[in-house]
Amino acid sequence: MANTQQPHRPLQRILRVGLTGGIGCGKNAVAAHLQRLGALIIDTDLIAHEITGKNGLAMPTIKSQFGEDFLQPDGSLDRGKMRTLVFNDSKAKLALEQITHPLIHQKSQEIATEGFKQHPPYVVFMVPLLSESGPWLNQNPAKID
Repeated sequence: MANTQQPHRPLQRILRVGLTGGIGCGKNAVAAHLQRLGALIIDTDLIAHEITGKNGLAMPTIKSQFGEDFLQPDGSLDRGKMRTLVFNDSKAKLALEQITHPLIHQKSQEIATEGFKQHPPYVVFMVPLLSESGPWLNQNPAKID
């Protein structure tokens, strides 16, 4: 009987692609198509919502840094209130990014490592602000190809 499993490929041989763009540019459509072709898709927006949701990993630090006024009654981030703050206060924006970005990056790498076990032909990291983000581009070894 023939072996139908894909051959094992070392982790560094799996192509890691960055997919970026603004709201409404078609990232989700492209990602869906690439997923149909076998790619592992890692959506950092979904991760951001997870870590700032009810019982999210970022919430204790956000609460400590910004106060309870920035939490919804269920303990999740009040996104509207935070959005207003960070658009008007660059220091607050930086503080929020210092809390969330490392957690998003860590979680995306965990998902990728787990996903590599399925031997996808490539991994696509959907990162809306990829070109502005040092953790994605300024790493050695590179996190994306």
